[in-house]
Amino acid sequence: MELLSIEGKVHHSTSFYANKLCITPNYLNERVKNDTGIPVIKHIRHALLIEAKKQLLYTDHSINEIGMTLGFEDTSYFIRFFRKLTKKTPGEFRRKEKP
Repeated sequence: MELLSIEGKVHHSTSFYANKLCITPNYLNERVKNDTGIPVIKHIRHALLIEAKKQLLYTDHSINEIGMTLGFEDTSYFIRFFRKLTKKTPGEFRRKEKP
């Protein structure tokens, strides 16, 4: 979880974290799921979503810039990722939630 908090903005795959820990992706997923009840990929997505929300609310960066900062090569993929988890586009979220 500590590694995810450091690398989570850029790296989105279970295999990246497994390699950093010198274990297999399956073993990492098994251990995390046993300890938390949640698969690794859900932890990764949650950390990524939290960071996306922070940047949308507290910066004036464009959605494209935020997506690139978070490791999405394509803005449309970032928008789909965000909408799938929040039921809102990043732009809708920013307009409704930004103070």
